[in-house]
Order: sequence, then structure tokens, then C-alpha cells
Amino acid sequence: MKTVVITGSTRGIGYGLAQSFLSKGCSVLVSGRSQPGVDVAVESLRVEFPEAKVAGCPCDVTDVAQLSALWDAGVSELGSVDIWINNAGIGHAQVSAWEMSEATVRKVIDVDLLGLVFGTQIALRGMREQGHGQIYNMEGFGSDGAVRQGMSVYGAAKRAVRYYTRSVVKETKGTSVKVGTLSPGIVITDFITDMYRDDPSGLEKSKKIFNILGDKVETVTPWLANKVLENDRAGASFRWLTPVKVLGRFLTAGFSRRDLFALESSGQ
Repeated sequence: MKTVVITGSTRGIGYGLAQSFLSKGCSVLVSGRSQPGVDVAVESLRVEFPEAKVAGCPCDVTDVAQLSALWDAGVSELGSVDIWINNAGIGHAQVSAWEMSEATVRKVIDVDLLGLVFGTQIALRGMREQGHGQIYNMEGFGSDGAVRQGMSVYGAAKRAVRYYTRSVVKETKGTSVKVGTLSPGIVITDFITDMYRDDPSGLEKSKKIFNILGDKVETVTPWLANKVLENDRAGASFRWLTPVKVLGRFLTAGFSRRDLFALESSGQ
């Protein structure tokens, strides 16, 4: 049995990961920015997994003190932290770089990059002290260098996540702490739809490609959880939407009628 702390796990991919780890006998600490949101998630998970150990702790990942408190809660509630997943993230409306407000730029960088950096630092210190642990950083669009109009700040942050994680992998070589990345691909949650909140026609135009390449939370998160639990090497990178899978989706698109928005998941 492993103990798992997941940032941004009161909904979406993070919540799906919590469900998947709990279903495999792990103990999980969920986290989100608000206490009410955490309470709802914890109660829901306890109903679904009555025999499992589920705890919660609110945490704004842009606040280092709250990240430290999250680590302490993980140790207090679970006994130790075997796995720490930096999942918390936000997107932004797909607008040109010069149209984006200063507040939006700062918020995306603070959450998607700095929150992950500080979360990694805190987990590393704790895991080195306890003598073991694994840290996984969540990648996203832009991590592989792909560029799309309207995604400048989010993409830049995710590109930096890959560089940062690879650097930390080198720095922790030979230690008892293993660091890696998770790449869920295109998962249809509120994270996707919120980016089109002010552009509903843009969402309608994009649904075709989303329905070809996208997936639901319940499809992707069990696979990711399995990979994490099976892993025993540093620098692991688990990518759901591989180039081979992309090619296969396009080749079979004419024969497959997928509508991932019919029963839309909510998420972060």
C-alpha cells in the first residue's frame, strides 16, 4: 500500500487519480484551494471507498507556507508520503499574447510553474529526510515544444515544467527519491471548456479534434495510476497520448463516432 498526496485533486484529473489510487488500495490526501471543496471531495471519496484511508487539506500552491502545511498533513494523516503528484494547474482563454492581462499571466505562471517548483522542493526535502519517495510533475500542451496560437503563457509554463523536471532528475540521481512526469493528453474537463468560456463558437469548431484525440478522466487516470505504482526508476515519463496512438485515432476517425462532450466531466 502506498500513500499519495495530489495537489489540485478535488475535481478533474486530480480527483480521477485519487479514485484510481484508492481503488488499488492506496491511502490518499486530496487537496484544493478551498476548504469546502476539499470537504466535498473527501466525503464523496469516503462514500465510494468506505474501507480506504482518505484525508484532505486545503492548499493554494502559490503559497509556500500552505505547501509546507500540505506536506505536514500528508505525514500526519498518512504516516509518510510515498508519492507526491504536482497536478494543480490552470489555463487561460486562447487569446494573443498582447491581449492577455498582467493578472492572468502572473496567475498562470504562479500556479502552473512556480507552484510546481515549490511543491517539488518541499516534497524533495521531506522525502530525503524520510529516506524514500517519488514525485511526479504533470505536463501539458507545450511540454514537448508544440506551439499553438493563443496558448503562449500556458505552453511556456508547461515547456518549463519539462526542463525543470529533467534538471531535478539529474540532481537527484543516486538518491532515494525518484522524480518523473505524467502526461495525460487531452482530457475533457472544465479545464478545456473554461478556455473557451468567451469563445463558444471556437469550442464548437474544436470539438471535432477533441473528439478524435481526447479522452475522459475515467479512461486516462487508472492507466496513469498503474504506471506510477509499477514504476521503480528515476526519470520515468508516462505519456498517454503517444504519436502512435494519435496516428491510430486519425486513421479510425471515419469509423468511430465519439462524443466526449455528451456527458461532460468536470475538472481542473
